[in-house]
Amino acid sequence: MTQISPSGPPLPFPAPHSPDVVAAMVTPCKEPGEVDPSAMRRLAELVSSQGCDGLFVLGSTGEMILLDESDRRAIVTAAAEGAAGAAAVMVGVGGYGVKQAIRFARFAQQDGADYAIAMAPFFQRLSQAELLGYFVELAEQSPLPIGIYHHLRMTTSVDVETFGELASHPNILLCKDTSNDLNRMRQLLAATEGQNFRVLQGIEMLILDSLNAGAHGCVSALAGIAPQWHRTLIDSFKSGNTENAQASHAQIAELTQLFQIPEIRISLAHQVHALKHSAKSLGLFERSASMLTKFQATREFEQAIENILLQSGLLTLAK
Repeated sequence: MTQISPSGPPLPFPAPHSPDVVAAMVTPCKEPGEVDPSAMRRLAELVSSQGCDGLFVLGSTGEMILLDESDRRAIVTAAAEGAAGAAAVMVGVGGYGVKQAIRFARFAQQDGADYAIAMAPFFQRLSQAELLGYFVELAEQSPLPIGIYHHLRMTTSVDVETFGELASHPNILLCKDTSNDLNRMRQLLAATEGQNFRVLQGIEMLILDSLNAGAHGCVSALAGIAPQWHRTLIDSFKSGNTENAQASHAQIAELTQLFQIPEIRISLAHQVHALKHSAKSLGLFERSASMLTKFQATREFEQAIENILLQSGLLTLAK
């Protein structure tokens, strides 16, 4: 394994939180295309008070690609104010190149975030050597510790071997791996073993299996609507209460039916709406508008969402 030595300015101290239950947060909107910082502030406070010790803001679930810089900063500031130190605020800084990612990381630090979460650059395919250089340059220029977000939706995949090298950098502290491949998770844990590096599972159905393999926690979009179930799963696993961990896993698995509704295959906006409409139904905020100004959800789609919330028991619990 290549040992990476920082060559940029002095690196920051490690972030104060090492979260194990991270909610991938939606971005509340007042109206289509108009962010709602007040609703984000309340949502961040609620979710962090109910078991999430990390909030991932401006990921794909947060419609990051649709927000301009002023919207991004308003949402990050609101999330940091709502979390109020109870949860680490992790901000997506992905974009089209390292200069943009560094700028977003600097904004995130100014706006109260704890981590900058980086993806491979959008659109352009990179070699693994080029991708390694990209992440290292970002890590050496960022005022925040870096987390790496791997997702199959991206043009360039982050190979396990690349993660093994990145884990040796003192300012790259964690990753979210969303690959739907438990064997890859095992390989990733082996490649980063012994490093100051935390591996978080991004697929809800694989959280418990990943914990059994040695993962350190999860980043879950469903934790934004069912934070207590995720907290119970992690805490029960850590305490050795297998029965409770399996019960919580079953609850979360039932909720993943939200991602099986046929309309979800139409667009990412439908997937995000499934989460926003869930949050609205549960009373977490008042409106479920999208950042896409022309997005429209059918009543049949929303009824299917509500039926799953009822079947899972989450809507009954909320009421």
